Amino acid sequence: MNSNRQRRVCGAVIARLAELVGTGLSSADAVTVGAACGGVAGRRLQSVHALIKRGHGLPAALRRACPALDPHELAILEAGERSGVLARSLELLADHLASRGAARKRITQALAYPVFLVLAACTVLVVMSIVVLPSLTSLYLSTGSELPRTTAWLLEFGRNIRTYGLAATLAVAALTIAIVLARASLTRVRRTLDRVVLALPVFGPMAEARGKADLYRLLALMLASGASLSEALALCTTTIENRVLRGRFERLRHRVRRGIPLAAALRTSGLDRAGSDAGILHTAEAGSGYPEALRRLADIAEVQAADRLALVTQAAEPAAVLFMAAVVAFGALGLYQPVLESSALLALQ
Repeated sequence: MNSNRQRRVCGAVIARLAELVGTGLSSADAVTVGAACGGVAGRRLQSVHALIKRGHGLPAALRRACPALDPHELAILEAGERSGVLARSLELLADHLASRGAARKRITQALAYPVFLVLAACTVLVVMSIVVLPSLTSLYLSTGSELPRTTAWLLEFGRNIRTYGLAATLAVAALTIAIVLARASLTRVRRTLDRVVLALPVFGPMAEARGKADLYRLLALMLASGASLSEALALCTTTIENRVLRGRFERLRHRVRRGIPLAAALRTSGLDRAGSDAGILHTAEAGSGYPEALRRLADIAEVQAADRLALVTQAAEPAAVLFMAAVVAFGALGLYQPVLESSALLALQ
């Protein structure tokens, strides 16, 4: 079972437990009832139930039965168990998993259509230049006439694809694999690539807003589950994929450890260059507390990321349609121009 499938199953397990606990059942009774419900989540809960019967707590049982859950997600349940708010932690974690899955789905759906159009246009162009045109131009060439420029370009493109296509594909694949491996194993390479991502127009601010939304929401969940601020900051640090953002968050964490309030630490860490997030946290320090303020900041960051995604979609879809139209028009011109001229020559004969 692949990792995405594992994550969906684990999310279904947590969601079922949260639903049952929400009806007033204890966590142990919720596991028992959920295990009897059948389905993939039910079978996974049967394993959880067996582990609990052998003396494991719920977080420990979920760690073994649902290995796709991240350590920080299990830490939310462990903090809730220590604080006596395990039921609330289950509800919060279920919402967290659902929102993360929905965000990834939105990004995939938004970019799927433009990518499909571009790939379809490229496929049409390749098939036309390699399969269709060579057979149709033979008659035209037999008359001794010179091929139209558009048709000649298409035929040359097809010859280059046949000659260099496989080598170019293998080279791109090898380069991609090398970059992925270097990013995974070399900190300097990963930091450089992450810095490039953040510097990209539109995509950089979208990635930063998405990362801040996940970070703020996770920090709010851990604090609401009873974790201390230092514990929550330490666990959240490991969840940040972008190394540049992680470095900024580590500066925030070190400042908090030296006794600086969270709002002031955020303002000087580089995560909040505008200063608006720190202002909301400063207000929370004087009143409502961190969890609610962090959830509000997560909502704001998600709106910013959604706005950037909408901007990308609004630009990508028309660009992809225009690209496909240009490819089809170019291919049609290259295809029909020799056919029409051949017909004219045959009519004259």
